[in-house]
Amino acid sequence: MSPERYSRTAMALHWTGAVLVAANLAAGYWMEGRPRGPQKMEAFQLHMSLGVMILVLSLARLGWRLVTPPPPLPPGLGTGQRALVGATHLGFYALLIALPVSGWVIASASPLDLPKHWFGLFPWPDLPLETSRPTARAAAGAHGLLVKALWALLALHLAGAVRHLVARDGLAARMIPFLSRQAR
Repeated sequence: MSPERYSRTAMALHWTGAVLVAANLAAGYWMEGRPRGPQKMEAFQLHMSLGVMILVLSLARLGWRLVTPPPPLPPGLGTGQRALVGATHLGFYALLIALPVSGWVIASASPLDLPKHWFGLFPWPDLPLETSRPTARAAAGAHGLLVKALWALLALHLAGAVRHLVARDGLAARMIPFLSRQAR
């Protein structure tokens, strides 16, 4: 079995997204554990800025995927595995767009009127929402559930990657730039 590799652009988008998601999960959890104050505000600004980057990157990645289909899955892959691959990819796109948008809703609807600056370079606009504590709370609840869903999907994705690395069936090498064709 010799599956084709993803394009360099797709790999760059994937790995850049992975780093941003890991950094934003860490910033979000760090921020949650802090009392209100300057450190929490700095963490919020970082979390928000990374979220904007994830949103833009996810939309770019989705656009890239629509115009550049992924390499075909090998014919020996079962129907259930094919469905799982498709559902996992769809889930990631949905979550990596919905999470930043729900965070943006929280920040936009919050009565705290927190300043929002993208990496301190320019202000980030609010969504055209009425300031509302119930809206902000509902969005925060959704955001928390989406984070849990992301963790579950990440665990499934990593388990699949490890499985394919161990099986040396070439599927993991499709997205890992440093794996040679011989490692497949």
